[in-house]
Amino acid sequence: MVLDTSIPGFVYLNVTGFAGADLRLNSPLDTAWDTVATNWFNLNTSSPSPFLNGDTALLDDTAVIVTGLTIAPGVSVFPSLLTNSSTNNSFSISGAGRISGRDRHRKKWPEHMVLSTANNFTGLVDIQEGVLQTGNGAALGNYRRGHDGGEWGDLGFERAKPGTVK
Repeated sequence: MVLDTSIPGFVYLNVTGFAGADLRLNSPLDTAWDTVATNWFNLNTSSPSPFLNGDTALLDDTAVIVTGLTIAPGVSVFPSLLTNSSTNNSFSISGAGRISGRDRHRKKWPEHMVLSTANNFTGLVDIQEGVLQTGNGAALGNYRRGHDGGEWGDLGFERAKPGTVK
């Protein structure tokens, strides 16, 4: 961000952005998903990192990591891509916060993932293999249909009672 006051009576603010970092969950204890905790690993710089809006988020089979993330009330995270790529770790994302933005959600590999936050993202949900289970009616936000299920993946809904999907 650059502030330019070279012309009398005018203030120009030049804001430049970046595509975001490629991050992998890297926390053995901290379950918070926010923009404060340094519980991610930057795959580009090979160093610990907080999650910043616009970063990609990878949940994988890294040893000794938490598998339950919590988004606190009033917190919105804006990943550009959320990928669950695990064969051993089953992940869950819960809490009163939300996943927002135009991100894409990709579920790869056979392990189960539960998404229980009430989200408002508008991106694509792509289930390539395994099960993506919703924990409430707003878990998929305003998603665009991707490859939901089919031969290798399934989308599961939490049921309030038999015959009712909530």
